Amino acid sequence: MSRLQKIIIFGAVCNAFLLLLVPPYDVVAIDRRLMFDAFYPAFAVPSGRIIDLYVLFTVFAGLTVNAALAWLVLGRAAGPAISPRRFVLLLGAANLAIVLLFPPLAIFPFSPAASMATFDGFHFVFAMQALRDIYVPLLTLEAIYVTTNVLVFWLLLGPQQRAKGYEPGPRTLLEEAAVLIDRAEEKLVASDQDASGKDPGKPS
Repeated sequence: MSRLQKIIIFGAVCNAFLLLLVPPYDVVAIDRRLMFDAFYPAFAVPSGRIIDLYVLFTVFAGLTVNAALAWLVLGRAAGPAISPRRFVLLLGAANLAIVLLFPPLAIFPFSPAASMATFDGFHFVFAMQALRDIYVPLLTLEAIYVTTNVLVFWLLLGPQQRAKGYEPGPRTLLEEAAVLIDRAEEKLVASDQDASGKDPGKPS
């Protein structure tokens, strides 16, 4: 298993552990409806909260797709066809685009007595229906989550790119030239000794 594959597995496991440690929760309203509340630590959940399986499944699906794409692109036996850092930037930009194209929407209740909007799901932004608006708190969390992952993987892949460049530097070329020169001199000395049949350093 290559170092890039280990980083991909490590990142996916850490993200999955974070999602299970701080999952999304719904709160049960007075009329028994479920309303998205917030992300709480699994060991400190307020009473009356239920895990929001819809949001949790959506985030896990995105995590799985990202890990699979990274494994296919960066985990090739012949080496990645693209710079790992550039791939992270492209994948992060694609994730942000998907987040903006399918944002979380909030539905406004028909009852005038209830003024708080409730989370309604992820919908295509150009097909928003009436009485719905973007659920800004959840959209902000999504953007922070994607940006944090991009920054972390950028740092993890940085030492790999510096330690193993794609082209040899001038110092490496000079060292190889010095080795070739030493070998050429040794061959010349050996050929002179064979031609004269004696050590060229001794007087004739």
